[in-house]
Amino acid sequence: MATIKATWLACASALLCFALSVPLTAPAFADDADITKAAPQMASAYMDVYNKQDATGLAALYAPDAVVVNPAGIRQVNLKFFEGFFVDGPRRLETVFDQAWPLTADTALGAGTFRITGTTLKGEPVDLKGRWTGTYVRQDGKWKIRLLTTMSLPPPAK
Repeated sequence: MATIKATWLACASALLCFALSVPLTAPAFADDADITKAAPQMASAYMDVYNKQDATGLAALYAPDAVVVNPAGIRQVNLKFFEGFFVDGPRRLETVFDQAWPLTADTALGAGTFRITGTTLKGEPVDLKGRWTGTYVRQDGKWKIRLLTTMSLPPPAK
């Protein structure tokens, strides 16, 4: 029984190592220059519609099956989701696209930082900083967000 279990673990480990090595060794099919050029444009477009409090414009930047993952959980992206961003007061977004990696001709990854500032309707200040990662897909010649993950940074130690 121990021999069967050891053989099973060895096979499973070998298969897992192979599965993990395939994406790492596969050639990138997307043009590095394409996603590197598109990345700042995507960040700029996102900030523009966010800072205009344009929920429809935000939703248009996402693929139809997109999700957002944050400490609150996994949320399907739709217009109602974005309308909820601004109900408690105006917000301003600053974001930086730190890195972009092509995966295929129509898929890429990105990572960066964000800062959201503003005030609540009660006049309380909002100042939220964090990191984000995204998975992008090209649809009809335009890059769209398929998955956005955000994580707030902890407040500075006092």
